[in-house]
Amino acid sequence: MSRNTWVATVLAGLATAAAVAPVSTLVDPGAWSKNAALILVAVMATGAVLRLVTRSLLLIVAYQLLVAFEVLLQVSVPHTLLWGFPTTASMRAINDLLLEAIASLTKYAAPVPGSPGLAYAMGALVALLATAVDAVAVTARRPAPAGLLLLAAYLSASSNAGAGFSVWWFVLAAAAWLALVGHAGLSEVTHWGQQPQGSGRRSSRESIAVTGRRITAVALAVTAVGAFVLPHLPTRFLADGLGRAPDSVGGGTGRGISLSTSADLATSLGNRSDEPVFEYRMPAGGPVPAVFRVEVFDLYDGFAWTASTHSTTAAGANGLEVLADANVPRTERRVAVSANALGDPQVALPLNTVGNPFPTIGWGVSGLGTVRIDAAAPEYEATYLDLAPTDADLTGEVGDVRPTGASVFSTDLEPLGSQLDGILDRITDVNDSPIDKARAIQAYLRGPEFSYSLTLDDSDVGTDPVRHFLDTKKGYCVQFAATMILLAERAGIPARMGTGFLPGHRAGNGYVVLASDAHAWPELFFPSVGWVRFEPTPGGRSGVAPAYTTTRTQPSAAPSASGSAQPTRGPSQRPDVEQGIGTTAGTQSGQLAAPIRWARDHAVALLAALVALLALAFTPLSAWWSRRRRHRRAVNEAQRMEALWTDLIYRLRDLDLDPPGEGTPRQVGRYIATHTTLGAPEVEALGNTVLAVERSRYAAHTSSTHADVGYEVDTVVQAVASQTPRWTRVRARLRPLEGIDTWRRRSPREDQSR
Repeated sequence: MSRNTWVATVLAGLATAAAVAPVSTLVDPGAWSKNAALILVAVMATGAVLRLVTRSLLLIVAYQLLVAFEVLLQVSVPHTLLWGFPTTASMRAINDLLLEAIASLTKYAAPVPGSPGLAYAMGALVALLATAVDAVAVTARRPAPAGLLLLAAYLSASSNAGAGFSVWWFVLAAAAWLALVGHAGLSEVTHWGQQPQGSGRRSSRESIAVTGRRITAVALAVTAVGAFVLPHLPTRFLADGLGRAPDSVGGGTGRGISLSTSADLATSLGNRSDEPVFEYRMPAGGPVPAVFRVEVFDLYDGFAWTASTHSTTAAGANGLEVLADANVPRTERRVAVSANALGDPQVALPLNTVGNPFPTIGWGVSGLGTVRIDAAAPEYEATYLDLAPTDADLTGEVGDVRPTGASVFSTDLEPLGSQLDGILDRITDVNDSPIDKARAIQAYLRGPEFSYSLTLDDSDVGTDPVRHFLDTKKGYCVQFAATMILLAERAGIPARMGTGFLPGHRAGNGYVVLASDAHAWPELFFPSVGWVRFEPTPGGRSGVAPAYTTTRTQPSAAPSASGSAQPTRGPSQRPDVEQGIGTTAGTQSGQLAAPIRWARDHAVALLAALVALLALAFTPLSAWWSRRRRHRRAVNEAQRMEALWTDLIYRLRDLDLDPPGEGTPRQVGRYIATHTTLGAPEVEALGNTVLAVERSRYAAHTSSTHADVGYEVDTVVQAVASQTPRWTRVRARLRPLEGIDTWRRRSPREDQSR
């Protein structure tokens, strides 16, 4: 690849980065900029390397997308890969990430807080844009049309901004594109006398003029349409709900924002507004609460969940207490809430809040365990226990006595019972413990069959929302939660619904929870722990599934120094042994495990090496295949001589000797003899080759044989090769011109420049 092509590659990368940069005003760049930069470099580097061995547009684009996809997998879902290659789990994880990205774009105002889903989505978009720009501007050598791709990326940000961009954003993007076009123009001037590729009937000036007129026409059309359409668009982002518009409505009332006191399965849980509900910080650090609970519902009438009782009991002297046994592992944490706009008597508290969070105002506890306050509480602090129950804590049977707060059904669910039983038969076993059944139900609903939908048509729900959800496998968080509750109850596990808010997004030194963070989840009862949260909703509109709901956990060997047992996230194991790789089978097993672990840990490097080897071998193999095909198609001695003559021209051109392709054999022979220093044997071999080709073309019979001429050609080529630098000889083997021309569908006479 020439120096001009390297420069064009760098300029195309800079132009792409400049066009994408304004998106940082819409989406927090901290979440995606590093990944996007890595992917951009990977795409451009892949294109640069492949152009050393081929000019096939299709092949280069395919490799670039493959490399970009692999980089995305490595930075986003590395734990799902098998030796660097995607698995079914990888596809599921990608689906969850995309759903998370969509959810973030639809519920947050700009700048959208970062998330793994947004990082993946932005990386994918950058990969597509970079590949397209590189393909058009560098591989196809048409930088001017690439400006339309860059313009589209820039307009996607500028047209969605709530306020005007700084002029420097446009200047930067325009300058990068002009540099790319200008560099291409200089290259054209350098080869002004040459006929452009594919312009057989036009001069260079005519071809450039036609291209300029086409680009001008497209630009004028885009400008006209944009001027007519853009002023009439709302000041919102293209993703529905992702807006800065001042007319965004919240869900507030005269007493502040309130969460619905029922959960209707035909609708989503709350409004989509970006109105802040409260802010909070963690004074002692640590992870944020998984959810903030406001309401608990235990009564289901076939369409909606409500609370069976609203009676409130004044808080006792000890305040709030948890039902969990004292030996359940726990970590005490504190959260400080401020700017609380949730209207009383509702209040948002982490699960398992203990003590007295409201010492200065009256408050009480409902029969379902929710807290009710008598007056507004703009600020408050709460202490809660982050429980990490083990399997031993979660295996107890409930018995015949149902706990307080367990679901009550005011409608006949038997018409749905057979469908629920069928699902349970598929995903659980009769010998499973309650926690195993609960995990299986959650995994089933979070699996690839189901998806969270923000565009569900409420009119399509029909007369049985749960049956409709199980048929369509799309729904809101309320429908996911309700379905898990019904399945758990069918499996003999008491269950109910909790509603509240997800933990929101970081803002400065704390976090902000918005009205659109409203969420619903199921709570299942286990005697030793009490009511335990599960998370069946997939994607970005869900909280993180608690560790005890996804993996088996065992108790710690010893309590923590503070006296509180610390959560154990997985089975006890040696720290130097990878789980899943056996070490108990003897020394041989351990010897085999090390190479496997090394291969897995270096999967990216191995994959990159494999891609590089395939790329290096592609052009030599293409040249070999083309040469073999040419000789196999030769059916007589004259055609065999022409095949050998073509071999000679190609091989000499690979050695930087460029004989005139349109010349006669004698003219070509004279050119070779005058531009090289050949000994007497080589001169004789060259003369015999020229004479044999002339006889095959112009004489009725030839006395030369195919094998003899093949030996003479090899003699000439070896003599020329001995006079060329080593790097030229290496390049001739790795990047034979015939392999490139095979994919460019060109003859050696059509391209006189390397």
